[in-house]
Amino acid sequence: MPGTHICIKNYNKTLLNKVDYVFLGAWNFKEEIFKKEKRYIENGGKFITHVPIPRIV
Repeated sequence: MPGTHICIKNYNKTLLNKVDYVFLGAWNFKEEIFKKEKRYIENGGKFITHVPIPRIV
């Protein structure tokens, strides 16, 4: 069924710019991760977090 397939991959810096969303499991380090992945964010990439509630940042 279209729209229901979610492909989960391990972190790979070279693949990061090919995905729209990245699950942010290490939510307590989000500020450091956002600084490190500034280019990804500037190019429209989004992170999904689960703390304190599920949301897209």
